[in-house]
Amino acid sequence: MYGSDFLYYLTSGNELYRQRKGEFSASQICSFPKEKQIVWMDMSGNRLYYRNTRQEVKRLKVSGNLMENRLFHSPATVYRSKDKITASWLKKKKDGDELLLGVQDGLVIVGEDGEADTVSVFKDRYVTSFFAPRHSGLLYLSTLNDGIFYVSPDTAFKPVPGTEKNSFIRDLIATEGYRSALITLTNHHILSQNPDDTLRVRGYNRLLYANDTLFYALPEFGIRKFSISGGRICDKGKYYTDIRFNPAAAFVSNGWLCLGSDLGVLTIGIDREDIPRWVAFAPGSTFNLRFVVITAILVLGIIALAVGGYFRRRSSTKKQILRRVEALKARVDDLELLYDLSDQASREEVACLRAEIETIDPDAPERKKTYALITRLTNDIINRNREATLCLLKKLKEQAGWIAGTELSTSHSCSQRRPKPRNRTISSG
Repeated sequence: MYGSDFLYYLTSGNELYRQRKGEFSASQICSFPKEKQIVWMDMSGNRLYYRNTRQEVKRLKVSGNLMENRLFHSPATVYRSKDKITASWLKKKKDGDELLLGVQDGLVIVGEDGEADTVSVFKDRYVTSFFAPRHSGLLYLSTLNDGIFYVSPDTAFKPVPGTEKNSFIRDLIATEGYRSALITLTNHHILSQNPDDTLRVRGYNRLLYANDTLFYALPEFGIRKFSISGGRICDKGKYYTDIRFNPAAAFVSNGWLCLGSDLGVLTIGIDREDIPRWVAFAPGSTFNLRFVVITAILVLGIIALAVGGYFRRRSSTKKQILRRVEALKARVDDLELLYDLSDQASREEVACLRAEIETIDPDAPERKKTYALITRLTNDIINRNREATLCLLKKLKEQAGWIAGTELSTSHSCSQRRPKPRNRTISSG
């Protein structure tokens, strides 16, 4: 298959290769599931249309990079047929591509949006092939037993007179001259529109148009050359009879025949069959890209979780340190109050404790040192609190004893100053 600047090849392993025109090496740009073998494909710009054995027609944007295609481009299903698709043609238009699909017994036209219209004239007719002469605007299609039809931009499908009597039509080509001449391949003959011009053949599967005076046909083995001279078909010989070429993998591009086979792709010059060139295929990367991508995603996910967990733990640790610092400050306030109540001269000690607390950095990288400092300060404040409390209790006890002694002394003084009672005698009379 060929595009504007490149030739495209599909291997039996469903691997797509691209070759720049004028070169003889192709590099892999895409791969497809092997269980969905592709049987037809065509290009429109950078979009690949293809049909697989599951009667699905898909569209895929492709670039020249294997990794980009695997990672960023995925196919879209354009049409899925419940019946067998017998032939395909991509009509490239400025306002949107169209697919013409021969389905078992009928013809469907599918727009770029996937909308399908059935062409009624082909009801119960088995479409076998399409051919469009360059620059003519015409499209021909053959049916198995109902002749050949054509359509132009200005007309509907019309039958080509005289072809309806031909049966078991497999393929067709048409010349590009003013009066286009049809060449038809059936299961037993190669026919022109001249009723007396018939070549009996057997086992041929495909016709390849070279120019208005030359075409090729693919038998079971090799390739056969024919010329058109004086309105008649002439056999010009058979070449490469030891190679079985794949009819679905053969096309003509820029003066070269490109013939796919189990051995590779052989290119030969048109009318220069003695100049063969084999296309060199550069395989894609041998590593499993999907596995690498999945592994990379998992690793990145694990790293993200680890980093997130680290920052969450760091944030939680910082909050915990800040809470402990506030608790230390509250204990220092309590200690200072105890010192004031016990009349201990401790302003310098309290100031030193406060200064040390202020040196605690919750963002310090060495958290063990921070926790060790907090623990030391906590124990120091606890010990100082105990000492201050004992000192306060001692002072309170002393004050209580002094108060008790003062009350006893006062009571004794009062009893000494109290006057004695006088005795009186009361007479009776």
